Amino acid sequence: MFDWCQLSILISTYLMPPKRSARLKAPTVSKQPSTSNNLTFDRKLIIAKDGVIKDDKKAMLLSHPRTRAPTLYYGVGSGNTLCELVKVGDGKRSLLIGESAVEDGDVVFLVPINPLFLVLPSLEKKKKHAVTLEDLLVDPLFPQLNDLKNSKNLLIALRKVCFLQEEKKSISFQLDHTKLAEWLRKKYEMAKKIRDSEEEALNYMQEVLLEEHYNLLRITLGLKDKEPEKVEEEANNLKRSTKKTTKQGAKKRKT
Repeated sequence: MFDWCQLSILISTYLMPPKRSARLKAPTVSKQPSTSNNLTFDRKLIIAKDGVIKDDKKAMLLSHPRTRAPTLYYGVGSGNTLCELVKVGDGKRSLLIGESAVEDGDVVFLVPINPLFLVLPSLEKKKKHAVTLEDLLVDPLFPQLNDLKNSKNLLIALRKVCFLQEEKKSISFQLDHTKLAEWLRKKYEMAKKIRDSEEEALNYMQEVLLEEHYNLLRITLGLKDKEPEKVEEEANNLKRSTKKTTKQGAKKRKT
């Protein structure tokens, strides 16, 4: 299991819309719980790996790599660990921590994610050409995606899955599906080590990948399902075989 070893209270208007002012910006994460009665803020219980929560980091909305839905990520512009905020609970309980009550008892996990997963959709879309990092990180709906340019992990991963065109002042990247397949296989193997089964590891990979990239992983692992054309062909053969058997049976009954 993953070694979660830091427990904190997140004071963030970005996790829960503020009750009074809609103009407040997403604040930085505080390591100390607040005892303020200011109703502008909602306290949240956060579980994160030791060292992940920093005063200079923020939670930002970015497009989810598979669903494209707005999703909160923590540490986008820090250059270090990037995490997806995953909320667990039904919102029907409260927590008592010391003498302080947390009205919303749902738990938010900061789950580490490689930033390449967030950039793969852009790489796939522009796979016919080599593009610069600045061009890869363009999202009209979520311009803060550009903050990933500071991520060392992203640059390392891009070199592992792309052809590189290096010039004096810039580097361009073009997706190589052979390299990507090997990178995905290694990520799947890592996922297996921290999950209870191979099925759970596959489910995780499916959650963060476009369908074509998930299929690429399955092919690499030798798990690819039959192609739709073959399934349809077999279904038609079965129908013809059933009709033939039915006709033969009808003739026998007549004789």
